[in-house]
Amino acid sequence: MEMEGKRKKEIDGKAWETELMVLFSKSILYGNIPSPFAVEALACFQMIKMELHVGLTRVEIEGDTLSVIRKLQSKGIDRSVIGAHILNIRAICEGYQVCVFKHMLRQANEVAHLLVVEGLKRNEEIYLIGEVPSYAKEVAKEEIPT
Repeated sequence: MEMEGKRKKEIDGKAWETELMVLFSKSILYGNIPSPFAVEALACFQMIKMELHVGLTRVEIEGDTLSVIRKLQSKGIDRSVIGAHILNIRAICEGYQVCVFKHMLRQANEVAHLLVVEGLKRNEEIYLIGEVPSYAKEVAKEEIPT
C-alpha cells in the first residue's frame, strides 16, 4: 500500500507537507520465491515501478526487512541471492528526482501485512487506486489518522 501523508518530510534539506491519503494498494501472488528477503525485494520492486508509472518524482520506500533496506541504501555491489532484485530497484530509482529507503517496524504498517495475509488466504491479487480492500479499511483508518 502506498500512502501520502500530512506530515512534514525532509529530503535533501527540502521539506513539504501533504494530505494523508491512500494512493493505491496492490498485492501479487508469486510462486517459488526462495526466501523472505526475496519477497521483500520483489515487493519493493513492484512498488517503486508502480510509483514511477503513476508519475511520482520523489519517493520514500519503507520496508520492514532491515537487511533488504540496508542493501538498497548501500552503494556497493550486492552479491547475495537478491542481488539482481537490488540492482533492478536501484536502476528504477534513477528515474526519480529523490528515492529514499527507510526501515520501519512491521507493526507500523499493519495494512500491508493484512494485504499479504488475506491475499494468500483468498488466493487473490488486487490493484486498487485510492483505496484499500474492504477487509483492510478498519486497519487503514487506524494507520491513517483523519
